Amino acid sequence: MNVFSYLYNQFTSRLWHQTPPLEPPVYRLPVNAQPPENTPKFTHPPLESSSGQIRLLKISPGDFNDIITCTLNIFDTSIAPESRPHEYIALSYTWGPASPTRQILVNSGTAIVRQNLWEFLVVARELIPDQLVWIDQICINQEDNDDKNHQVRLMSKIYRRASSVIVWLGSPTNDSDLAMDFISRRAFDMTYSIPKRLRNAIRSFFFRPYWSRLWVVQEIKLAQSVTVLCG
Repeated sequence: MNVFSYLYNQFTSRLWHQTPPLEPPVYRLPVNAQPPENTPKFTHPPLESSSGQIRLLKISPGDFNDIITCTLNIFDTSIAPESRPHEYIALSYTWGPASPTRQILVNSGTAIVRQNLWEFLVVARELIPDQLVWIDQICINQEDNDDKNHQVRLMSKIYRRASSVIVWLGSPTNDSDLAMDFISRRAFDMTYSIPKRLRNAIRSFFFRPYWSRLWVVQEIKLAQSVTVLCG
């Protein structure tokens, strides 16, 4: 059993089991900046289908209300020994609802991303500017089945060869920090009496959509290291 399943089972055996209400985000997001008029649509640089090529995103620094601006370049995963990680980060997250969507700039073209990913990009612009990141929603051409099939076959290698994996749980809520702090410090102290507010915070944490994804275990298990972000 993986650590997250263990924590979930241990905590939920001690908590109420009804689904908690969703809490609103507690932090400010940028205005919905738009690309300049007549900006062309972003197109993915083509990959060699028989190779280990992938695309990696670099998020440019910017001011708080600037439109998210990125570059996307091709990277060959076969250029280094299998045992050595590459200097990029892989993102593990949920796509979230199909709407609303946001516009960003990739290679000077307009790209559409879902809200949950856009919120990660807002945070990432501050935390990891100019670092290479693999994000399926952008790095795979979602309109090209051949490209999707080719990249899906490489996904195990992508997560295994990344220098680290970031788990993005989504926007913070009122007690997100409380839950994460408790889990990091007292996760295995089952003698600790959990106050009601903390019970609710932990329940909300484990009922986030991220934990229902089928790929979660594989993406985390393959990771060289894992960083969990919640807003």
